[in-house]
Amino acid sequence: MDDATLILVRALHVAALISLLGSLAFRLLVAEPALAMAGSVLTDGERMRRSLRRIAWTSLIVAVLSGVAWLLLEAQSMSGLPLPQALSGDVLGKVLLETRFGLDGIARLALAIVLALALLVHRSRLADGIALVTAAGMLCGLAWIGRAGATHGGEIVFRLGADALHLLAAGIWLGGMLPLARLLALAFRETSWLEVARVATRRFVWLGVASIGVLLASGLANAWFLVSGIPSLLGTPYGQVLLLKLLLFAIMAMLAAVTRQRLLPALVFSATPFRALRELQWDAIIQALLGLAILMLGVVLGAMSPAEQTQVEWPLPFRLDVGALPLDRRTTIYAALAAIGLLLLGLAFLTRRRRWLGVVVGAGLVIGGGAPLLAAVLVKAYPTSFYRPREAYAAPSLVRGASLYAERCARCHGAGTLADVAAGHLFAESAGDLYWWISAGRGDVMPGLANVLDERQRWDVINFMHARAAATQPGTLLPRVTSGPAPLAPDFVFAQGGTQSSLRETLAAGPVLLVLYRLPAAAQRLQELAAARSGLEGAGLHLLALPLAASPGDAEDGAHAFFTADFAATTDADTAAAYALFAGGEEQESEFLIDRTGVVRARWTMSSTAGVADEAALRTALQRLAQLPTPSAW
Repeated sequence: MDDATLILVRALHVAALISLLGSLAFRLLVAEPALAMAGSVLTDGERMRRSLRRIAWTSLIVAVLSGVAWLLLEAQSMSGLPLPQALSGDVLGKVLLETRFGLDGIARLALAIVLALALLVHRSRLADGIALVTAAGMLCGLAWIGRAGATHGGEIVFRLGADALHLLAAGIWLGGMLPLARLLALAFRETSWLEVARVATRRFVWLGVASIGVLLASGLANAWFLVSGIPSLLGTPYGQVLLLKLLLFAIMAMLAAVTRQRLLPALVFSATPFRALRELQWDAIIQALLGLAILMLGVVLGAMSPAEQTQVEWPLPFRLDVGALPLDRRTTIYAALAAIGLLLLGLAFLTRRRRWLGVVVGAGLVIGGGAPLLAAVLVKAYPTSFYRPREAYAAPSLVRGASLYAERCARCHGAGTLADVAAGHLFAESAGDLYWWISAGRGDVMPGLANVLDERQRWDVINFMHARAAATQPGTLLPRVTSGPAPLAPDFVFAQGGTQSSLRETLAAGPVLLVLYRLPAAAQRLQELAAARSGLEGAGLHLLALPLAASPGDAEDGAHAFFTADFAATTDADTAAAYALFAGGEEQESEFLIDRTGVVRARWTMSSTAGVADEAALRTALQRLAQLPTPSAW
């Protein structure tokens, strides 16, 4: 199947539904009230009604035919079969009855039948209302087969509502452009239609203002879920197409503003408004064409991967980093000067006397105070600066990264201390910047490794660098809970009682005390924990004991030989090797208190003079955890 063919068919279907809703809404909300106000001045109002019915019938027929074509193309796409085979009863039946797309199509076809019957009874107000409601239902049904329909929980209600409102506003505003242009053309040729055109244009303009507001609000709501921020907007194909769509929408909104501020008064109050009629007619045609382009871009966006699922290729040589702004006296002074300048500019536009003086002084203060602040937050950027790690921060990744670092990086950065890698400034660099430096190098100081390490290996090295650097920072991994920064706990998979789980899944239920033990030395400690387990779990702390034995498969059985409990589990050797990074680089018996966000808040080691925490100390640690704000992780 040709993707371009599917996009064109979808665009034709959506355009037909928008035209259908727009013609019906224009008739009921704009044309009929205008015809009624014209009264005896106009004796041929039925001509406009016939024209609007023709638009509605044509739109309905095109919508049904394009909907059928869309169904056939989707059946071919879902089945992966050539089109003749995809038309078999089995394939079409499954698509119609077992997919969201098919069920939605059946519902919209039923609405189309009701709408056709309502159009046949065209002289009834009730029939007109039913036609309008069913047309709105057919257009809103598109939201159900979009991305919003695939969400779950409370989000689906919000996103479906936003999509439905977006479609309705587009249908009423854009779909009414051609009927408006038709009415303005009649008024230009026949003066008897002038009063109708004046009333109808005034009503449609206010309807357009409301529609623009709804489009803007619902569009922002959709962008909140599909575009994670400015980087995604500028640095992904989805975001760039969305930017073009927003630009066209802004042009349409400006044309609508011109219509309301200049052309509408010229039409309503001028005795010879023929120039305004012609300009309004062309304005409506141009806005209809812009709307068609926006519709095409919207369909293209529907076929693209959302920006949140795409790596950002940053196009600019700089980026904003508010964290780079020093919090000192100089920054405070600059910020105060800029704030005073903004205040003076605001006052200058509110007063008339010596306005120029306020503008000059205010602008000078804003520039003088704001320029140093802007220079401080503008930092060098690279194409990968906003990359998100493709490899999960998990024990296997850290172990692979440690091996690769020792092989490729330790010769320059140091094997034991990690030199610059463990320095605090590492955390000021984004993962994307580190990825760029590892890939492309840093001038003559560091060679690029893109030809040596694949993408996964580069992310493994970065995960290891972050873990090791976080573990060696002063004031971290203490035998007590503190409010300072703390390292993220690497995720891992373990087997327990015949089932498999992960640390992340376990943390969803609350904090975890991760015990890395070696038998028989840890026998007494395991017995103590088994005795205290009921009270600790009642306080919200979950226990998880993993062996440091050479044969972890036998360690769980060994643990049960010393105590009866089910918090002993088995895992692969990568877990112990990864957590050795947080225990001085050695696989020693240690216990880690990990809060539910996945941050290591405290560490105890058997070999230390303080030893491990008893039940009372663990309860105190839990109380301290509950008092802390959202943890600050490296």
